[in-house]
Amino acid sequence: MSDEEFDGEVIALFALHGDSMHRRLLTSGVPADEAETILQDAFLAVRRQWARSRDEHPEAYARKVTWYLRQAYWKTVYQDRELAQKLAREYEEARVSADEEVIASIVVHEALQMLPERQASVVKLRHLHQLSVAEVSTTLGIAEGTVKRHCHDGLRALRRALEQEPDGRGGDQ
Repeated sequence: MSDEEFDGEVIALFALHGDSMHRRLLTSGVPADEAETILQDAFLAVRRQWARSRDEHPEAYARKVTWYLRQAYWKTVYQDRELAQKLAREYEEARVSADEEVIASIVVHEALQMLPERQASVVKLRHLHQLSVAEVSTTLGIAEGTVKRHCHDGLRALRRALEQEPDGRGGDQ
């Protein structure tokens, strides 16, 4: 049998069962454009296997391929939905985290304003700019021991300031 004859038989099979298969895809919730694509792909698969399947049950084969393609479509839809939900959750967590970081940096900046100038400079250079004690000592022109003392005193004062509640009372009271 020639390819043209096979094509004619596949077209006849499509003419007989294509509409009912299309309706079934639509009733299962597959959008019309996807349903048409699934049917086209299914009948292309039927055509590729026509020599083997034509003497058995080509309609059953076509329905089986359509069913598998429909399952693959829904699997992709669910995976896309799950991915979108995961990305939305991650975006929301990142946004909240970024908001918290901004608030924390504002609070720390305000607390740094309350420190004496030398302590604030040491704490900023050591912890915000991550310079070593020796680098801070060289930058500010003070002894390393003085850098350590100002850093220790500044951090202790920052902790106390950050533990204060907005009404000015300590957190323990």
